[in-house]
Amino acid sequence: QEGVQRQLNGKLRWAHNFNETEALTLSLSSELTDLARIKSGVAGGSEGHVEGKLVATTKRIPNNQLAIGGMFGARKFHAADFFFGSDIDPTAATSEPSYAMSNETGKEIKEPDSLLASAQVPEGEWKEWAVFLEDVYKLNDVLVFALGLRADFYNIDKIADNQHSLSPRVGVSWLINSNHVLKATYQQGFRTADYYNLIQTLERKNPQVQATFKKSEAGAEFANFEFDFEPEKLHSFELNYHGDFANSAISLDANVFFNRYKKNIDIQNLVTWD
Repeated sequence: QEGVQRQLNGKLRWAHNFNETEALTLSLSSELTDLARIKSGVAGGSEGHVEGKLVATTKRIPNNQLAIGGMFGARKFHAADFFFGSDIDPTAATSEPSYAMSNETGKEIKEPDSLLASAQVPEGEWKEWAVFLEDVYKLNDVLVFALGLRADFYNIDKIADNQHSLSPRVGVSWLINSNHVLKATYQQGFRTADYYNLIQTLERKNPQVQATFKKSEAGAEFANFEFDFEPEKLHSFELNYHGDFANSAISLDANVFFNRYKKNIDIQNLVTWD
């Protein structure tokens, strides 16, 4: 294994039904993660994440089930500091270059593994907010529609400006008869870089990563690659069929889905691809 990871998750949830049509749900969750790179000695650190979510639902409007809510979260990045300790021997760290390559001019490029210099690793806070709305609308006994929209806003302190992402969701359910149901959905999602992506890309300044995006002209100095912080986008399409046969003694489910990723965060090169 190139790395070691420890994680502890916890969640508290409180729900209250005011009456037959209105309800409120509050949830608090936390995630503590340690990350370390075995090949790079003590390089790595930890990430703490807390999140609170409040959702209100109502069935007061006939044939509608509405939900509206909000979320607030915060992350904290720590360099060479761990919640649960590290298996890495600090004396194994080295300042020798851990990678090398040649550019177009044939000049060999070497840089020290700056992850080992914890003062250079970005330590900061990540704040995030979201609001969301969903409606499940029953047109009749045959057709049911689900419409949802979520807006996320986040800021990585000292690293990136405010960012945002809008995620819609549309679904329809067709009750062919009491034994057969057909469903179709389209939805969007997104993912942002985590602590490890950030320190790898920003601080190591890996020439191999840079060369992928910027080719130096003959005799020119090698240009540092500036990371694109736009989130990874997912467009998801799904068609589902459910059928009951032989008086419900046999059930059959079939799914056809297509996922398209845009600006994918590459796990290996730690950059975004369009």
